[in-house]
Amino acid sequence: MDVIQLQAHHTYLPNSLFMLIIQQWISVLTLFISFCVAVTIYSLGKNQSFNQTPRYSKRGTTKPRFWSFAGVEDLLRVFRSVKNGTVLSYLDSLWSRYGDTYVISFFGTRIIFTRDAVNIKHILAFQWLDYDATKGIRTEMFKDVAPGTIASVDGKAWEDERRKWRRSLTHHHQLLDLPFLEKSFRLFLHHIPAGNMVDLQPLVLDMMTDIVRNFVIGESAHRLDIENQSKETRESVEALERLTPAMAMKGLLGPLSWLLPRGGFDADCRLFKGLLHRTIQEQLKTREGGDMNPQSDSPLQSRFLDRLSLHTNDPETLRNDVTAALMASESTARPLSHSIWLLSQHPKIYEKLRQSVLDVVGLEEPTFADLNKFPYLISVLNEALRLLPPTTLTLRRANKDTWLPSGGGEDGTEMLLLHKGERV
Repeated sequence: MDVIQLQAHHTYLPNSLFMLIIQQWISVLTLFISFCVAVTIYSLGKNQSFNQTPRYSKRGTTKPRFWSFAGVEDLLRVFRSVKNGTVLSYLDSLWSRYGDTYVISFFGTRIIFTRDAVNIKHILAFQWLDYDATKGIRTEMFKDVAPGTIASVDGKAWEDERRKWRRSLTHHHQLLDLPFLEKSFRLFLHHIPAGNMVDLQPLVLDMMTDIVRNFVIGESAHRLDIENQSKETRESVEALERLTPAMAMKGLLGPLSWLLPRGGFDADCRLFKGLLHRTIQEQLKTREGGDMNPQSDSPLQSRFLDRLSLHTNDPETLRNDVTAALMASESTARPLSHSIWLLSQHPKIYEKLRQSVLDVVGLEEPTFADLNKFPYLISVLNEALRLLPPTTLTLRRANKDTWLPSGGGEDGTEMLLLHKGERV
């Protein structure tokens, strides 16, 4: 009898657990649906309150377009385009369809996408203080890789970081290794087959990765002469290459970045930080017995890392600053790629530019003093930066109720109001 009761008990227990799990999932699903409905109603009410604000006319606002339930589908499409490297063409298709400024809603929070030059200038030049560049955006991006750096702070902390970086870049002629630049460019040319079409973008990125790494820590990444690349350097460079797009995705997701898988990301963080830690420790040991006077011409001043170590001896701070600097490879490669492409489209400008350089240095290698003798080159680079900015997509978060001069109203020509916490 005891055996039968025991068997019956064991038969009954899994059924009870199964029913309990089902009930719990139903409860969770019900709460989730209730939450989505609540934030949707709240969002609609919140945006209606803008329409009722006495200071602005009703046509001075634009309600969010709910393209899909809670905006999840829209954001997933953006994330997919980021992963596939087609984010610009995808966003351009949306701008062509909905106008230069359009609004979506993600769980009740509006996200404004704009390519309107008037709005961009308004944010960056006139209402900079109304927006945060890091809170809820870059904070998530950098917190696991390089927290507290100039790219991940706002306000006074950003001003302090900028001041430190500016002091570290004084006497920059000591940091420019012109022979290495010439060597890197020769390697770049070596990889271009004569008489054949070639995609220059990856080659430009490889060259700038070598140059930036040499500028920051005094050693090449050897992307253009891979036979000279050590296993440690290869692992470090490849880990950072994988971390960069993952960080961009974390920035887009913001507080929901925990949804992303972390296994590979955490492994790359540990690998990259561990390899860079050795370089930082070697620098601190060198600093203890070296001449670190920022006004001197000591060889210890030949790296950006040397300059940073004048301001702190904290290994973690140095590692984070060096990481932020190393991540500049792509943002420096873009304007060079853009300039080459624009010159290929304007052969007369190219010929005039080439002749202006030949008139100054002929076929000799330019020196640092010669760099100020190329006004036409500077004009060409500035125009390339104007036409094709290196930062193709950036995010801001409103830290107060504010407005954009364009994008509102029925035809998108009136002001668009933003609530505190909304993103642009």
